[in-house]
Amino acid sequence: MVYVVLPGSRANWRGDCSKRVTMSIRITTIPVCGTTVIKIDGRLLLDDTEELVRTFRDVEGPAALDLTELQSVDRTCAELLRDSIAAGMELRAASPYVELLLKKGNTR
Repeated sequence: MVYVVLPGSRANWRGDCSKRVTMSIRITTIPVCGTTVIKIDGRLLLDDTEELVRTFRDVEGPAALDLTELQSVDRTCAELLRDSIAAGMELRAASPYVELLLKKGNTR
């Protein structure tokens, strides 16, 4: 399953396709050996929190995060990711930069 959250896109998907829109994040869920891997790509911002929480809630059974292609994380989302990891969600992969952001107190 893939969710794409576009900046300012709570609108109808049949809107004007001629406008150039940049992707904020892409959230993909991938079943792997009894675990759901949640892959997050792009820039995770405050506006994306609701979709991220919904994705976490929809996962049944064990979950793991793949943040390899995550480019940046705002403070609120970093806190949400940290809390999820502390509650038992596995962190499978992340760039060194994102790993630093997820360490408590280093969320710029």
